[in-house]
Amino acid sequence: AEFVFMEVNPRVQVEHTVTEEATGIDIVQAQLLIAGGRTLDDLGLLQENIGLRQHSLQARITMMPGKGEMLDFYQEPSGEGVRCDSAGWYTGFKPNQMYDPLVGKLICSAGDVTTEGFEQARRLMLKSLGDLKIEGVANNIDAVERILTHPEFIDNNINTSFLANNPELLDPNKAKKQHTAEHGSAKRLYSEERIRFELTPPMTGNILEVKKRAGDEVDVGETVVVLSAMKIETEMVSPVKGIVTEINCKAGEQVSGDTIVAVLEGHEEIQIDTIAAVASERNEMG
Repeated sequence: AEFVFMEVNPRVQVEHTVTEEATGIDIVQAQLLIAGGRTLDDLGLLQENIGLRQHSLQARITMMPGKGEMLDFYQEPSGEGVRCDSAGWYTGFKPNQMYDPLVGKLICSAGDVTTEGFEQARRLMLKSLGDLKIEGVANNIDAVERILTHPEFIDNNINTSFLANNPELLDPNKAKKQHTAEHGSAKRLYSEERIRFELTPPMTGNILEVKKRAGDEVDVGETVVVLSAMKIETEMVSPVKGIVTEINCKAGEQVSGDTIVAVLEGHEEIQIDTIAAVASERNEMG
């Protein structure tokens, strides 16, 4: 037999809640008791005594770049089979943008270990996500809901390439742009009006990299500045085709949501489907 170790960590994993709910074993309590001198045998934690009792799903809820920086409203779900391990967020709380963006872990358990049990847990998770209220800061709840309702997930037929093969689940707009670039399904047209655009960060963070200088040409979607916030790198891109007139930041600087890090002048892109454009041209030709 061949044994392959992918990862070994001498600590409790962030996913330990799934194991706890699926087996009924309090892993953290067991860890503390063992540290105090108890043995696995003392605790009855022998392999033959450990089994799966139900399906459990965990959703990691995180902050995302965008929107504001303070919680206008926060409410966690509750009920049978629902567990929410959070960092103690509350309405009016202002999370520190310099640390891990994890809001909390939502764990939903139901049924048994059959296919029907998995479906019950999935539906409970969807309901609980709807009951989880986070207003004022951007989050990933929509993305988690898209994952839970994807046919492959519903069929419990996924692997580690699932998100790579379905990028629209995490970012529908990014996937659409990628499809357009690869297949040329739309042509690029620009407005006649030249505008001035002030580029500001979606949240407080540190400037990781400045990719453009004053006087450089820039296209729509081209990265101007890279921001690091909540352990996430966010590319701040140009909404116009034109010129960078000002760069007001440098790598290593901390900036807030109202800091104007760059000023751009140019023309906004107008997305027109190629087929519609051709039809319009034919109509104009008579």
